[in-house]
Amino acid sequence: MSDIQNYVKALLRHWLALASGVGSVIVAAISAFLRKSLPYWSFWTFALVWFFVASFRVWQDMHSELKGVRSELNRLRVPKYSNERLRLAREQYGKLRREYTALLRELRVRGQMMEDQAEKFNEFLGFGKMYGGLLNALQNTTSFVHHDIGDQYRINPDMEAALDKIFEESDK
Repeated sequence: MSDIQNYVKALLRHWLALASGVGSVIVAAISAFLRKSLPYWSFWTFALVWFFVASFRVWQDMHSELKGVRSELNRLRVPKYSNERLRLAREQYGKLRREYTALLRELRVRGQMMEDQAEKFNEFLGFGKMYGGLLNALQNTTSFVHHDIGDQYRINPDMEAALDKIFEESDK
């Protein structure tokens, strides 16, 4: 739906609520207070007043929605890691051998990995057969890998954004 259609819909909704609710009560109260019927033009005058009030209410709604969107955008612009965490991640990543950096990238892509999958991936890349738990070694020497249940490993959620930044930098 277009912005104009959304605006007209919201304006009609606010105007109907004001004119049929509060507006009709005010007109009836004035008429009762004066003890006579109001002239025909007074109803149109009230309808026009409620139109402007409804327009203001629609603007208020749109403005508060826009403020919420801006607030969310500002929140999303803030990095999910501190400079200290990024420095630590760069240090740890810099000390890793190629087979471990390749394994970290693969783990990031897959989301989760088991030790036997890590060993097969390592062999596939031509790094040879290594036993003893590649992912376990990464977990013990870095803060990048988190051990889940059983033989399942994944990227540590606390280091995920910093690791993504490192991958992005090394791809350039």
